[in-house]
Amino acid sequence: MRLVVIAIAAALVGALIMYAIVRPSSKEADQAAPKDTPQRITIENGEPTINIDGPTQKKIGLATVPVTATQQNEELQLFGTVVDVQELAALANQLATARAQVEQARAKAAFDRAELSRLRTLNADNKNVSDRAVQEASATLAADDAAAASANASMQAAMSTALQRFGPIIANALQSQSSLYQNLVAMRQMLVQIALPPATQPPQTLSVLAADGSTVPAKLLAPAPRVDPRLQGASYFYVAPGGKLVAGMNVTARFAGTRSTAGVFMPSDAVVSFQGKSWVYIKRDPTHFTRREISIATPLSGGFFVTNVAPGSEVVTTGAQQLLSEEMRSQLHEE
Repeated sequence: MRLVVIAIAAALVGALIMYAIVRPSSKEADQAAPKDTPQRITIENGEPTINIDGPTQKKIGLATVPVTATQQNEELQLFGTVVDVQELAALANQLATARAQVEQARAKAAFDRAELSRLRTLNADNKNVSDRAVQEASATLAADDAAAASANASMQAAMSTALQRFGPIIANALQSQSSLYQNLVAMRQMLVQIALPPATQPPQTLSVLAADGSTVPAKLLAPAPRVDPRLQGASYFYVAPGGKLVAGMNVTARFAGTRSTAGVFMPSDAVVSFQGKSWVYIKRDPTHFTRREISIATPLSGGFFVTNVAPGSEVVTTGAQQLLSEEMRSQLHEE
């Protein structure tokens, strides 16, 4: 009898030990149990949508505003280069040198012409001077005329080069040494060549993007007489203030076109940055918010012009960044 009792007791102890070994932990049991909470992140039409209950919204101070419809003139982007006017200064030196040579040759020719006339008179008066002296004076005068013609040709060549390279307005400014020429060579003003699409009228003013990200106003000067091979298309010269533009640099320019585009005004408070892009949260219903990518390429005062959000849509302003954090945290937990 004693042996039977001992055997039963040993069996009970063994069963308890096996139960302790194979029984799942409370954490494992929780993980194995089916989840009753709904999934917080879903994808609707390719856009992530987060489910946020009312208490959580109050906790993060979430607030929304409806976006209003607006119109925006299309903004065209143009390409150009800042022209190096060193060639213009070189042509000015060539022109000044040639002009001085012309004046010098003409002055010498006037003197030699008078001397030839005197020698001819003396030669006619009983050969008071020899025929050879008259011939030498005549040859000297011919050389003066040739020098004047050569210098005049150099002047014409300089003007022709300026006309072909820079057009009549700048060529005339070069010849007259006007304020336009003086400002260009002193870099108080910069010459910018802008290429326009076919059948596009050149705007009177446009904004040139400088290297530091700021814009520089530029005014239309004249059509460019030749096309920049890097740009193609009809080109025009614009003048812009000096200081931020550097000769030889490639630039982009913007101006408002004639066509208008419909969109909405997006407050800057509604925009959050994530993965190098800009996003807003749109309220679908009281507890669901959809994150949508937008473009901030068209800034407005206090916000941006956006085309892919419907007018009247409620977007999250206060608490947008916290909503993004909640979304990222929920995604980590659901994984």
